[in-house]
Amino acid sequence: MPTFGLGIWPMLGDECTHAVKQALDRSYRHIDTATAYNNDRSFIVRMPKNMRLASPAFASQA
Repeated sequence: MPTFGLGIWPMLGDECTHAVKQALDRSYRHIDTATAYNNDRSFIVRMPKNMRLASPAFASQA
């Protein structure tokens, strides 16, 4: 698991989508999300369908 990642709390909607896309474009491979943040759905559902990861990625969730 990568030791450096992007925490997406308290981002929602387009802000969350944009931040995750930018992080992945910059080779981040750990996105920290959680149901308790109330944004896990924004992270999963709002990602563009054509976005594919070049290498394994990790999404932590509590």
